[in-house]
Amino acid sequence: MKLAKQRIAFLGCTNASCLHKIKPLVIGKAKNLRSFKNFNNPLVYRNSKNAWMTGELFKNCFFQQFVPEVKSFLKIQNLPEKAVTSGQCTVSSTG
Repeated sequence: MKLAKQRIAFLGCTNASCLHKIKPLVIGKAKNLRSFKNFNNPLVYRNSKNAWMTGELFKNCFFQQFVPEVKSFLKIQNLPEKAVTSGQCTVSSTG
């Protein structure tokens, strides 16, 4: 019996005090998940051929999701628009 190779990638993000949590990003293979149809999804779903985080996916999520949410949070908290990112991110390219 051959096992199915189902894969997802997950990216969670929060500030150091955990006061602000960005919607989790899930990357899968399917373009349109049937399980998310007519469902108020608490996740951001993207797809890629191998369910991997690509450089393009990372850039899109960073500038279209992360930056606007952080700016909104900072504005609500009356804080200056500065964001410090820490951690390690490795984006590999095949081809």
